[in-house]
Amino acid sequence: MSKRRVFSSSEKIAIIKEAEIEGVIVTARKHDISKQTLYTWKERHGHSGEAGLSRGHAGPDPETKRLHEENRRLKQLVVEKELELLILREFQKKTSTQSKSA
Repeated sequence: MSKRRVFSSSEKIAIIKEAEIEGVIVTARKHDISKQTLYTWKERHGHSGEAGLSRGHAGPDPETKRLHEENRRLKQLVVEKELELLILREFQKKTSTQSKSA
């Protein structure tokens, strides 16, 4: 059984940059890591910079996570309301056109 390799933060950043140039699949195979590991590193680096790639990094704090979820829900609500308004406007156009021709 092979022992799992531990990468430093700087190694992870170099691998992420390499993947941007060479592609995820090629880079993951070259370094014997999964594509998902590479995507996870990239996401953590995007959220928290180099600190997000250090060992023992806990990820975003619960408050940040809660705010992201609230933001997602509010965006969905805005989309739903915009769709309702669009439907109402279309309905008004049709009813006003029908009443004018009658």
